[in-house]
Amino acid sequence: MQCWAYKDDGSICGQPATEIDAARGIAVCQEHRSIEPGLSACIGCGCDDKHACWDDVAERPCHWLRLDRTAGLGVCSACTGDVERWDRGDRTMAVPR
Repeated sequence: MQCWAYKDDGSICGQPATEIDAARGIAVCQEHRSIEPGLSACIGCGCDDKHACWDDVAERPCHWLRLDRTAGLGVCSACTGDVERWDRGDRTMAVPR
């Protein structure tokens, strides 16, 4: 599946898509995903800085276990199963955003 977002020159991106942008109704790559600038999202569940999910083990809202602010991605405490793939360099979102 390819990214259907428009580049600055008006052409279609065409890079491999990593998620579906429901608001725009298109597949997008990491570069063209719609997350508010400055926010980071969890690659496991999609929660973000403004929308924490529930950490069942800690019985409280989640917190970051891994975080790359430049990429706008991380792994939250509710998604411990995604830490290993993060550490291997896999930053693919498991859920569409």
